[in-house]
Amino acid sequence: MQIDIWSKKNLEQLKEITVDLLKKNGFIKRTIHDAAYEPDTGLFHKVLRFFYYIKN
Repeated sequence: MQIDIWSKKNLEQLKEITVDLLKKNGFIKRTIHDAAYEPDTGLFHKVLRFFYYIKN
């Protein structure tokens, strides 16, 4: 699963809250990286990737 966070302000607090909620609900973090700042919109972008393992 991929979650994209966009903000004109610092995204770190929103990222931490999102990661904590996903982990508490059984998701496993794969990668987190900063995407390029978009000067035309003034938005910062962070990409969070998780997966969820289901036993059959």
